[in-house]
This record gives sequence, C-alpha cells and structure tokens, in this order.
Amino acid sequence: MKETKEEKEKAKAKSIKARKKESTTDSKKNKPVAKKVNSRSVKSNNKTSNISKVANLKQVQSIGSKSFSEYYDLPYRYNQTVIKILAQTPHALFIYWDISDSDRKEMTDKYGDNFFYETKPVLLVHNKTLNSSFEIEVDDFTNSWYLRTPTSNCVFEIELGRKKITANETIKFENNSNIMHITKSNTLESPNDHILKNQLSSVYFKNVKTNELEKRDVSNYKINNIYNLIELYNDENGYESNPSSGFKIS
Repeated sequence: MKETKEEKEKAKAKSIKARKKESTTDSKKNKPVAKKVNSRSVKSNNKTSNISKVANLKQVQSIGSKSFSEYYDLPYRYNQTVIKILAQTPHALFIYWDISDSDRKEMTDKYGDNFFYETKPVLLVHNKTLNSSFEIEVDDFTNSWYLRTPTSNCVFEIELGRKKITANETIKFENNSNIMHITKSNTLESPNDHILKNQLSSVYFKNVKTNELEKRDVSNYKINNIYNLIELYNDENGYESNPSSGFKIS
C-alpha cells in the first residue's frame, strides 16, 4: 500500500522526536552529579594550602640563605681544641681559642658536671725573650682577645687553661696546681717597631694613583718609627700628615 505524502511527513516528525528524546536521556545519564560540600572542609583545605605555600616559601628562603652562608659567612667555631696568636702590630697581639665538644665532655666526665661552673678560663702569656709570664682571666662567653704589649720584637707563647674558683676537693689538677693546662699556642715573634737607621740612607715613595716613584734622602732625618716616613713626605710636599693621602712606602 502506497504511503501518502502526509503520512510520510508524520513518520519523519515522529522519528525526529524519538531521536531528540533519546539524546536528552543520554545527556542526563552522563551529566555530573553535584555533591553537597561542607563549608568547613573547604576552609580547612584552603588553610592547609596556604600553610603549605608558606612552608614552601620558607624552605626556599632557607635554602637560599644556606647557600649564601656557605660561600660568605665564616663559622662561629671549628669545634677544635686550639689556641692561636697573630701579630696585629709590634705592640698588639690577637689571640683566639676554642675547646672541642669531645674534650669538654671528657673534662665533665672526669671532674663532674659542674666543672665549667667551678672553673674559669685563663690565658697564660709567656714572653720567652724577657723570660716572664703572667695570667689573663677571661670568661666562657669570650673566644678571642687583643693583647697590648709594652715591648716589641719578642717571642711569645700562650697557654689556654682552666682555673679553680671554688673549694671543691674533687677537682684536682696535676702537681696540686689550681690551674689545668689545656693546650699551647704557636710560637710567635712580634715585629719590631723601629728602622735600622744606619742601614737606611734613602726611601722611595710610590704614588698609588700614578705608580710614580720618588726617591727621598733620609740620612739626616731623625726617624723614630715607621709613621715618621709618611710625615716626612707629607711635610715636605705640603700635605696633611694622613697615611691615606695616596702615598705609601715602597
């Protein structure tokens, strides 16, 4: 039986309607379902995220500061039992010292836990040239010292020790001494503070800006110390007596 034109159009419309319905059903099946979220949980997660960001930032800053300190900062201590002396000037010595953690523990194991409270550090200064010695009392918050000396051109050696400050009989040092000797320094000869005038007839001054040398006769000049040489140049050239005026002894 042949379909009429009207029946064909109705069948086509019905087919389109069926396809639309099927498409709507599929989209509903695949549509994500919205879940109810607790506002407290959201705030907690945001707070945790912020803390994590701050922690990461601090970690980066810590790594940056660590790498900076590795290359530019000197350590406060090297954890070694040592004492050293350096000459700053003919009349000034620089001393620094330390006691390692292992040696500190050995002392407290031997003399008791209060050993470092019942003793104090001392520096025993030995001037071997003049055959003289004296003590310098320091404290446990100090690890360096500047020592002024009235004499120059002398050989020095310094010992680091601990001196008893209580009557505790359990702390006994060798030879019944009240000072325990810990370690000795290097031997240092301090520089002299004069010029051998008999061997000095002329001095060369160098201009550090132009690198020009100028010879000056000093055979008739009274020289007391090295700084008079700078004064010699400044006085004769009209400069103020200032070591930073651009000239140095060559």
